[in-house]
Amino acid sequence: MPNESMFNAVPSAPDEGTMTNLPESTANDVDRAPHQPSHRAHEQNRQWLNRTTMRVPWSTRVMFLLASMGSLALLIVAWRLDPHPSGIGTHTSLGFSPCGWIVNANLPCPTCGMTTSFSNAAHGHWITGILAQPMGFLLAVSCAVVFWLGMYIGITGAPAHRCFEPLLRPSVVWGLSGLAFLAWMYKIWAHQGGMLFG
Repeated sequence: MPNESMFNAVPSAPDEGTMTNLPESTANDVDRAPHQPSHRAHEQNRQWLNRTTMRVPWSTRVMFLLASMGSLALLIVAWRLDPHPSGIGTHTSLGFSPCGWIVNANLPCPTCGMTTSFSNAAHGHWITGILAQPMGFLLAVSCAVVFWLGMYIGITGAPAHRCFEPLLRPSVVWGLSGLAFLAWMYKIWAHQGGMLFG
């Protein structure tokens, strides 16, 4: 005959201690929603938004206006010059003496052709400017960018210059230095080969 205890053996409900003593990692996984950004990411986004929307102080705006005017002055001087067809020597129109490297060793210095390249770029002769000195043409374009950027920041106060902060990284600086060296090597090769640029 079945024992009465067999019918009374109903599983007992777990006590409150069993329900509350869940593993800590499980509780954290439940509380942490994957689509919600962390506090650190939210703080970084807030700082970036403040940096890109806040107006720069007046002292900074004046500094950018001065840089803009200086860049414009360089471009105007370059535009008034007549670039030499040989790709070098345009700076002598400003009263400077010929390059000592060319005179003594017939070897272009690292800055040979820069003025010629600037002048060609200012006249709109971009291909000729690149052939005269690639790094000089890049500096001429940078000068134009500084003019427009400085004018915009000086007038509006918008911190647009922060978009160019990645260019200050060491890797970019080293890359530009390597580019300047390659441009110099090209200039030596072009000069020794008798290539004309105009």
